[in-house]
Amino acid sequence: MSSNPLENVPNPAGQPFGGNPEEPGAVSSEWDQLTSGASAAPTPTVSSGPPKYAAPPAWLPQPEHIDNGYTVQTSGLTNVADVIKSQVPILDKAIGDLRSAWNSGALHGVVGGGFEADWFAGQRFDLMLDMIAKGFIPAATQIAGLLTDAARRLADTASTYAEAENRNHKAALGGQGGSIPNDGHNYAPRPVVQKVDIKPGYLGVPSWAESKQQIMSILHNLEPGPCTECGSLLLALGGALNRVAQQVADSGNQLAEHWQGRAAAASIQAFQTMHDQAATLAAEAIQVGNVLIWVGKDVFPVFKAIPSPVVATGLTEGIQRLVTFDFDSVAADGASGDPAGNAKADQAASQYLKALENYLDQAYNAIPSPIAGTPGS
Repeated sequence: MSSNPLENVPNPAGQPFGGNPEEPGAVSSEWDQLTSGASAAPTPTVSSGPPKYAAPPAWLPQPEHIDNGYTVQTSGLTNVADVIKSQVPILDKAIGDLRSAWNSGALHGVVGGGFEADWFAGQRFDLMLDMIAKGFIPAATQIAGLLTDAARRLADTASTYAEAENRNHKAALGGQGGSIPNDGHNYAPRPVVQKVDIKPGYLGVPSWAESKQQIMSILHNLEPGPCTECGSLLLALGGALNRVAQQVADSGNQLAEHWQGRAAAASIQAFQTMHDQAATLAAEAIQVGNVLIWVGKDVFPVFKAIPSPVVATGLTEGIQRLVTFDFDSVAADGASGDPAGNAKADQAASQYLKALENYLDQAYNAIPSPIAGTPGS
């Protein structure tokens, strides 16, 4: 039997304890190291905060002088109608992808079904993911409907002008015909997209969890996938809406070149409103998408990977068993029989959860709500 009872006992670093017992302090320093226990991992930090909101670009059509007359080139109106209509399938696809993912259940479930099922902040964050998808789907659908309606109205207006010009031409040749219609009948309605709330009234509350087992169950069962997938789909939707907004602005400028008068002014004003609403919803979708990706890629993985804290003030669990053979002193859940050490571990775990909730609160505050409001409305 070895004269040094510690030489084959692994230390926290995984190396056997050796040393000459005759050397002053050799064994005692190793014993101190052995009984110091394991320290809890430091509370993690995320290097960057949530993304900042970028305001949408503005488009201001050139003001024009409005009198009782008007000028129109019907082919210009028809071309603009076709271009606007071509944007609808692109936007519809982005909306459909978001809807399909939401219907499949892939955009919620960031918390699991154990202790974490009663974690209030997690439940509220999960609810917000659901509200986000359900909010952007109808808001973007409204814009797609406005595009369809605008294209139809322009095509109808171009047809009305063309028919009137044809009748006028026949009248000039001596046939029966009519006059050019009153330009005031072609005023386009001002489109309005309804605002939608996409987050609950509040998120953060003091944590209910008391033990490290409860808290670590929450952290280790975090699911980053719903956040990153929802974020990616919103970025795609924001990109489609940005293309819509740019095309509406370009088409409005083209419209102004081919059509002047009271009806033209009203239609261009409607185009400006459509642009503002599409650009605003695009900026909001991109902001929310970036925030969710930040949570899913930067925040959740860090906290999900934290090892369970074991903080001992005396002998570690293994040494207690080795020295005292007191198996009954070890808690059934795997905690050491050291009450003070367990309290420290619970406190360390509590700090982990508080830090996570702080990041979720930052994400919550960085998400705009309500969405789909025209600037200034």
